[in-house]
Amino acid sequence: MATIAKKAAPKAAPKADKQLLMQQITHKLETALESFKEVWGEKKFTNRIKKASKVLLKGNAKKNKAKKATVPAKKKAAPNTIKKAAPSIATKKVAPRVVIKAAPAKK
Repeated sequence: MATIAKKAAPKAAPKADKQLLMQQITHKLETALESFKEVWGEKKFTNRIKKASKVLLKGNAKKNKAKKATVPAKKKAAPNTIKKAAPSIATKKVAPRVVIKAAPAKK
């Protein structure tokens, strides 16, 4: 039987980029926060570093999505109709204030 060679998926590159970026973030955090390793212990330290790198990686993904979304869209043509201006405050009718006086004290 002959095997069919599969083409690499086009989404394989971004995943590799994510993994590489994750490793770089993890390494930099480990070196920067070396003193906490003694305080927290090895296991807790690695767990916290992983969580922190995930959070930073998510922020990077959102930033990349925002850059892609900022591609200018086609602007719609302005309609030829003229809108009426909102009435000014001076033309609105306001109800007069009613002052209620207290009853006179009994003697």
